[in-house]
This record gives sequence, C-alpha cells and structure tokens, in this order.
Amino acid sequence: MIKFKLNKKYIFLLLTLSLVLFSSCSSIGGYVNGKTLNKKEFGPPETHTLMFGHMDVEDAPLHLPVNNTAKDYQEYIQMNPEKEPLIFLPIYFQGSVMSFYPMEPGVNLRLMFSRYSIMRFYGNYTHTTVYQFWPFLGWPESSTLWFSCKKPGLQYIGSYIRTKSGYKKDMEKDSAKNELSALEGIKAYYKGTSWETVIEKRIEELQNEKSN
Repeated sequence: MIKFKLNKKYIFLLLTLSLVLFSSCSSIGGYVNGKTLNKKEFGPPETHTLMFGHMDVEDAPLHLPVNNTAKDYQEYIQMNPEKEPLIFLPIYFQGSVMSFYPMEPGVNLRLMFSRYSIMRFYGNYTHTTVYQFWPFLGWPESSTLWFSCKKPGLQYIGSYIRTKSGYKKDMEKDSAKNELSALEGIKAYYKGTSWETVIEKRIEELQNEKSN
C-alpha cells in the first residue's frame, strides 16, 4: 500500500482529463508489451477469440463513488508456451466493461498485477491510497484470474468484483452487469472491424431472449 499527497487543484485537473477521455474516446488501455493496438490488424471471428466481460471495484475497501476515478487497472501475462509471449493491459470502457483484443484460441492469460486508487479530499490537499495485488507472485492467491481463449468467436468471461481479499464472480441472477450490457459497452469500439457484425448479431439474440 502506497500513500502520498497531491495538490487539490492538480487532482481536479486529472479527474477532468479522465472524464474527457472517457466521454470522447469511451475506452482506455489496450496495450501489448507496451504498444498500442491497431484495430486494422485485429484477427477475424473465424480464426480468433474476443474475450469480454465486467471488472468492478464496488466491493473493494474505501470505494469512491465516482465511476472512473476508481478504475481497476490490470496487467495479464500470456502463459501458453506454444503461443507468443506478451504482457497485456485490457481495453477498459465506461462503467465496468472491459475486453481483451482478439487472440488465437489457446492463448492463456493470467492476472499478473492489479491496482486501483482511492482519493479523498482534505481542505487544500487530497489523500490517495493505492491498493496493489501481485497474484502472480502468490499474494493474494484468491485474486488470481486466469482466462483461456477456447474457440473462435465471442467469449463472455463473466462479471467479476474486486474485494479486499481478491476477486469474486458476480453471482447475482439478474445483475445488470451481464453479457448484453458488456456487448453494448464494446460495440462502438469494434465498429468498422470484422467483429461489428457478430457483436450486433449476438446483441440481437440476447435481446430476443430477454423479451421472451
């Protein structure tokens, strides 16, 4: 746990920039080995897997009720020795929606590092607490997330909530954080790619299931 103090005006500027980023681009992240992804190079649904879902920090300690200021930050490492080695920062969207970029079946991603910040204001200063998990090094073991690309096409990994001791799966039956809301959250980002049609088709299927 790391604690430090920053000027209140500086923090306000950071929060403003964060809100502008999310309102204009609607996504952040999406780095592979430190490089930004190029959507034109995404593999197609016929040969690649697009994993997506929800990652939230709502049950974590000292949760700040401002959506984007408590964004969970994660890094994953590719574990399958038969695939290209990489360290990946997921693509984060508004709310708790996230996705990995399209990858070949067999790619195995394990959570290596996770952090988030909580900011509290005291007069002219703010007190920031940074929480960090290193599950890849064994602490805490319960927080380890491990996802494998199973077959070509869309793959919903579920909804996860970060707690004080790790991550837990959202088991609420009628949770708004479901496959449909996740797809609606990522569809604008994948517009114009080979994934646009399959995402829209799956959204239509889920909407029909919901109405029946």
